[in-house]
Amino acid sequence: MVSGVWKPLREFNLMLKISAELEDEYFGELTVEFSYQGFSGVGRGWFSPDGLTEFAESLREYPLGERAATGLKIEVSDSAEGELWISIRAKEMDRKGTIGVLVHINEKKSSLQDADSFWDNEAKAIILVTYQKLVDFADSIDSLLKGYNDCAVLTAD
Repeated sequence: MVSGVWKPLREFNLMLKISAELEDEYFGELTVEFSYQGFSGVGRGWFSPDGLTEFAESLREYPLGERAATGLKIEVSDSAEGELWISIRAKEMDRKGTIGVLVHINEKKSSLQDADSFWDNEAKAIILVTYQKLVDFADSIDSLLKGYNDCAVLTAD
């Protein structure tokens, strides 16, 4: 099992990147990746553009509400192959206005032919940002969905 330490990081080189390939107005493939000093997590799954738009809207709320805390969740299950889930959510970390963007990518694989063939890959991070960076990230998600950008990027403060 690959797992990182679940602690907030402020280093500039901690980065979250979201990219999307829209099939049509109803669904597309979302890629979520984050990296920090050589460690990284990547997950891909199908998503609804409306769901991503709602997530971006939730990041603009001040103070952050329940929608941001619930966040964006993508789950892909295939009983023959395993399952993958991606979660991105935001919450206030302290009374000074520091926001934590919590990213969690988890993949469980199994083989029906071999009960011992099972593995669990997991990557987690908390990216500490300001409200303004969160709003800028929400704007870049909107631009991604409109086709103006190739990706939406959030870096730690």
